[in-house]
Amino acid sequence: QQAHTITGVAISTAGMVDPKAGCIVHALEAAIPDYTGTDWKALMHDAFGLPASVENDVNCAALGEYWLGAGQGASSLAMLTLGAGVGGALLMDGRILRGARHTRRIHECG
Repeated sequence: QQAHTITGVAISTAGMVDPKAGCIVHALEAAIPDYTGTDWKALMHDAFGLPASVENDVNCAALGEYWLGAGQGASSLAMLTLGAGVGGALLMDGRILRGARHTRRIHECG
């Protein structure tokens, strides 16, 4: 049995995410009630004393496909997801292309 030190938390989540602030700027109320404004970075720090990175789940799915899935070896990738809503992600040279204000800023974080 090996011991490991946990040095941080990575969260992949639905909703419009401000990855720098680590919070949810908008989520569909019908899908996840009262989720807009959830500050994951602060919650993880308060609960565990650990830093957290937070990213939109569709962006994470696109990164996974680019890394080890159908997009492996591609220079760019577009992904469309259907779930609680319709989501999309664009990657260019392995980097997420983001809107200037996370598509639209509805809730200020932090």
